[in-house]
Amino acid sequence: IIPIYLPPYLTHFLQPLDLIIFSVVKRLYLAKVDKYLACGITGINRDYFLQILGEIRP
Repeated sequence: IIPIYLPPYLTHFLQPLDLIIFSVVKRLYLAKVDKYLACGITGINRDYFLQILGEIRP
């Protein structure tokens, strides 16, 4: 979804994406990051970020 213009008082229509889709991806991503931290990786660079996103299966 690429909004070009958001009229006043209509942004609440986009909230279901935050609550349903993005919250699931965020939870799965943070779980994978925790596993990386447990292995001793203390920084997530672009390569790790893309690798983690590739591992996420909702």
